[in-house]
Amino acid sequence: MDALKALAALLGLGAAACAVLLALAGGGDGRWEHDGVLVINRPKAMVYEWLTEGDLREQWVPNVEKSREPDELEKGARIEETLVIDGRRVERSLEITEHELEELVAFKWREGDDEMSLQVRLSAHTTGKRTRVEYTCTAQYAAWWAIVLEPVLGWSTNDELEASFDALKLKIEQGYG
Repeated sequence: MDALKALAALLGLGAAACAVLLALAGGGDGRWEHDGVLVINRPKAMVYEWLTEGDLREQWVPNVEKSREPDELEKGARIEETLVIDGRRVERSLEITEHELEELVAFKWREGDDEMSLQVRLSAHTTGKRTRVEYTCTAQYAAWWAIVLEPVLGWSTNDELEASFDALKLKIEQGYG
């Protein structure tokens, strides 16, 4: 029994030490941000459709089973999505926070107590057949464990975000949809 108590105490100290080290490594503020740029070899109007139209979003946004865009894309409108995560259906509502037709679209949503946002700006290259996509994704974590683990969560989220935009590029350039 004493050995179990000693082991539990040791594990507790080890977990606390890991939390302190992660906090010193950059965690602690609970905010994560990632910027990215890619060029898609398609016109700006086509890229914009893939960012905003439900049936096209379903083809590249991870875990999205169904996406329903509003009648009018405007600030304050919502895109409703059904995701399948670990076999469970989860509803997500993306609020449009900024919108300029074929130029800019920005969303925010909540995952539990955490707030996430994504801003995507499109610009056409001189030929009009290539589109520069600039994006910024931000997360504000609320849970204490997410704040402490923010550097690890950030690395994982970076990978997922970049994979999503790579999937978008591949789908558009292959002409699906």
